[in-house]
Amino acid sequence: MGILIILSCLMSDNLFLITVASGFESKARAEIRNILPSQIIEGLFFKGILVVKGVVDERNDLNLLRESSTRHIARIIPIHKRFDVTKEVGSVDYIVESVISLNKIKKEDVFRVSCVRRGMHDYSSRDIEITVGKKIEETIDAIVDLKNPDKIVTVQIFQNECLIGISPKEDLIVKKIVESRKYAKGERPFTRAEFKLKEALKEFNITLNEDSKAMDLGAAPGGWSKALADLGLYVTAVDPADLHKSLYENPKIQHLKLRSENLPDNIGHFDILTNDMNLDPVESAKIMNSVAKFLKKPGIAIMTIKFVTSDRKKHLNEVIEILEENFHGFKNKKMYHNKFETTIFMLKK
Repeated sequence: MGILIILSCLMSDNLFLITVASGFESKARAEIRNILPSQIIEGLFFKGILVVKGVVDERNDLNLLRESSTRHIARIIPIHKRFDVTKEVGSVDYIVESVISLNKIKKEDVFRVSCVRRGMHDYSSRDIEITVGKKIEETIDAIVDLKNPDKIVTVQIFQNECLIGISPKEDLIVKKIVESRKYAKGERPFTRAEFKLKEALKEFNITLNEDSKAMDLGAAPGGWSKALADLGLYVTAVDPADLHKSLYENPKIQHLKLRSENLPDNIGHFDILTNDMNLDPVESAKIMNSVAKFLKKPGIAIMTIKFVTSDRKKHLNEVIEILEENFHGFKNKKMYHNKFETTIFMLKK
């Protein structure tokens, strides 16, 4: 599911968080404009997120969204406060305090806490739910009921931003998505990622010799491994998940069904190392350092940085600082096929 966030701003933090079918954010934006034509829509960093400012009457607008016919909207969740958090456990206490400060749960209210967390943190969604629930019970003498609550405490975390709300359960609206798939079932291409690698090879002017050896980290479902094998390279695809079934018939591809951290020391040495893992940039860079010993000198490495905040420069600098332990000759570029990432080229020291 993609995510849209509607921020209602009238001297308050009141918001509507709206989830939509992934890939249909622009159509959902048009639907919202038709329902709430006076709002200002802005984009946030995260893919599939919009900010709509200028909501005058939250109750009225919530009802309009509920009653209007839509094709792309899935859920509408009222939000009443947004604030910054960090990945450290200490943020949990601040989230708890912020929920209590809303003063929307009274003594003997029956409630449950629902947390959805996106990004890399030292705490889990379950940690948030348990801690917030216990604190409300202790402080307000309200009653947790996971099956039949009257009110829902919502906690939505987008890496370094938290959105919270407390509403009667009937105000958390679920709508039917009419259009949600760009491809017919079973026809979604598994190799779209290979376009990113092909573009990187061209942009960084990389020529690879046939019969060279490549290690592809986080390979599943196998787009980059296929692209490398198509160029004549022997590919060791590393991922605990399965590759696309067609790749198991490719004699150029060997699948090691394990995590990158668990590679055996006798795996050999490679001419190129690639990494398109969907990880926090710092963690991904540390893994690159840990497997650098398997890359020949001056072997090539290509890595994508999955940004978790809008501060691209900060993430890029952090990653390069880590990678300098084993790599040099850095080049980076935001590619057409991965606009929400940056691709790094480097050489083994």
